[in-house]
Amino acid sequence: ASGNLKEDNAGWQNTVNQMDKLNKNPDFLLSLGDQVNEPWDEKAYSGFIEAQGMENFTVVPTLGNHDRANKAFSQHFNLPNLQDDGKNLASSNFYYTHNDTLFVSLNSESLDFKGHEETLRRAIEDTKGQDPKWIVGLTHRNPYSAGKHSDTLATKNRRNHIAPLMEKYNVDLVLGGHDHSYSRSHVMKGKEPQVQWDENGEAPQSYTNPDGTVYVTLNSSSGSKFYELDGEKDYAAKSIQDNKPTFSKVNIKDSYIEVITYHVPQGSEELGEPIDKVRINKS
Repeated sequence: ASGNLKEDNAGWQNTVNQMDKLNKNPDFLLSLGDQVNEPWDEKAYSGFIEAQGMENFTVVPTLGNHDRANKAFSQHFNLPNLQDDGKNLASSNFYYTHNDTLFVSLNSESLDFKGHEETLRRAIEDTKGQDPKWIVGLTHRNPYSAGKHSDTLATKNRRNHIAPLMEKYNVDLVLGGHDHSYSRSHVMKGKEPQVQWDENGEAPQSYTNPDGTVYVTLNSSSGSKFYELDGEKDYAAKSIQDNKPTFSKVNIKDSYIEVITYHVPQGSEELGEPIDKVRINKS
């Protein structure tokens, strides 16, 4: 995404090299859009998919705006339960379950909001026999980010349509990208932030039976591009931009789901302390 493919690929290769430190033996890797900078760039796809060590991982990618204008995305990735809803040239909505969690990926490059709702409805209906305890939404353009895209008309349009769906269908967590900075929201009841601060003026890192959804926007894992934060947001519990690649580990247990975010070590560096974490508990 920086325009220097060699550097971008090297940054991603370093992240793959650090997986033993970041998240040894993950069930799968989530990539939240913009796998490439130009949608037809096969060298960029090779740099992502064929990085040394990637053969050890299952990858679940969500379509990004840089991927959307070519069929290459769908030719490279075989995704489960692809829908006719949210469809464009490159891909569409899809969903899958893993253990007791339902993951629903909504193609934010489509403005088929009725289709997005139908995907959520169908995913929940089709998996009710599995009785998933958690619902996680995946979308490239997170409605609640904190970078330069956060207040564009495109983002506001998606926020106005997507956030009410997350409330209606009781989605616990939404993961997104696009804004090349890290942020997490307060618990959002539809479009209304349920603001909480502790005695130190910090947002809680743990919520028990929250009445709403937590949105986490993840920064670049390759370090290819960073956007400055765009002022304070009433919905933002935490926002970070320190121009370093990050990686987020998602732990899902019967009683909680948590997102822990780290800086990616460079070379022989040790893994540092998390830069942020948030846990959602269900009793």
